[in-house]
Amino acid sequence: MEKESYNQLRERFQNFFLRYPELKWKKQVQVVNDSYPGTFNLSFNEPEHLKTFNNYINYNKKLFFGKIQPVIRYNDFLEKIVPNKDAYKYLGLFDMGGISLTYPDSKNMKEIVEKIIELGFNFLIKELGLDKNSLFIKLSAGGTVSDMTGGKYEFHKRIPPDTLSLKKWLKLGLKKEQIIFDSTRDTFLALSLFGHPSPWGYRAEILYNIKGDRKNLLDIGTIEYCPWKPVIKNEKIVDIVRNTGFSTLIVFGLERLLLAKNKYKHIMECDHILPLYKKIFSDTKIKDQHKSFVLIESIRVVYRILADVEDKKLGRHQKQKLRYYQKTISDLFNKLDIKKERIKTYLELYSKLNPFYPEFSNSAQKRPHF
Repeated sequence: MEKESYNQLRERFQNFFLRYPELKWKKQVQVVNDSYPGTFNLSFNEPEHLKTFNNYINYNKKLFFGKIQPVIRYNDFLEKIVPNKDAYKYLGLFDMGGISLTYPDSKNMKEIVEKIIELGFNFLIKELGLDKNSLFIKLSAGGTVSDMTGGKYEFHKRIPPDTLSLKKWLKLGLKKEQIIFDSTRDTFLALSLFGHPSPWGYRAEILYNIKGDRKNLLDIGTIEYCPWKPVIKNEKIVDIVRNTGFSTLIVFGLERLLLAKNKYKHIMECDHILPLYKKIFSDTKIKDQHKSFVLIESIRVVYRILADVEDKKLGRHQKQKLRYYQKTISDLFNKLDIKKERIKTYLELYSKLNPFYPEFSNSAQKRPHF
C-alpha cells in the first residue's frame, strides 16, 4: 500500500475538521508568543484565548477555530531526544493539529463533548483507516485534588470519574479492556498558566498500539473539556467551582498520526523530515544515526524560531534555550565532521520539504547561517 505523505495528511486533516459548523481555520501563531513567556509555544488554544478574552477562564462569546500549530517542547528534547529515551516517537519541533470550541455557557456541554469524541473517532478509524482494536483511551478515574496532583494543590475536593467520556467511547465500540483508568494529572487538567488562572477539567489521552505492546503505547492525541475554574485566595488556588462557560478541544500530533498510519519505525521517516536526515547523514564523516537525528531536530527548532522572530526580540530565558540548541548544532557539526557551510544547503532543502510554511523559504534566504 502506498504511504501517505505528510502534506496529504495535513490537507485531509483540515478538510475533515472544517466540516464542524461555524468553525474558522486560523493561521498558526508564532512559536514565540505572550502565552508562553520564557519558553516557546507548548500547546494549542492559549494564544487565541488570551487575544480574544484577555484571560483563560471568562468567556463572553463563542470562539470556534481549527489550526495546525508548530510546537516546541524543550524538556522533550533534553529528556527524550538527546538521551535517546523512546526517541523514535519524539521530535524537537512538531505540528499539533486540532479544533478548539469555547462557549459562554455550559448548558449543552455533554452533547458537545460527545460530538467531539465521535468526531475524533470517525477521523481516526473511518477517515485514516486506523485499527479500532489498536486504539486505547486513558481516562480520569477521579479522586481528590490533592492526590491527583501529587500534593501540588492541597485541598481535598473529590473529582468524579470522567463517566461522560467513558460511556461515549464504549458506545462507539471500544471494549472495556481498551480503557485505561488514571488518577494523575495525565488525565486531570489542573493548571495555572504562567501566572494566568486557567480552566480545570478532564483530559483524555488517545493512544495507539503500534508495536503490539500495551506497555508502550503511542500518544497520538488528546481531548479536553474544562467545566471548572479555580478559586484564588492570597495568590493561592484553594478550591475549584463550576465555571459559567466551558472550553473543549481535540488535538493530534500530526507526525505521530503519520507514524501510526504508515507504520514507520521512527518518526523521522515522515517525508518532510527524512530527506534532510539522509542528506545530513551522507555528509557526516563520523557515522552516528542518533547524533544525526539530534542535529536535525536542533536545526529544525532553531530554523522555526528564527523564521518567526528576530533573535533580539526573545526574552532572556528564550535566548538561553535558543543558545542551547545552537550550541548543540555547533558541537554536532564538529563531532560528525560536517563542513559548517553546508547549513545553507540544509535550510534550502528543508524549505522545499515544507511548502505549507512559506516563511521557511524567506528565512532560508535571510539566515543561511546560525
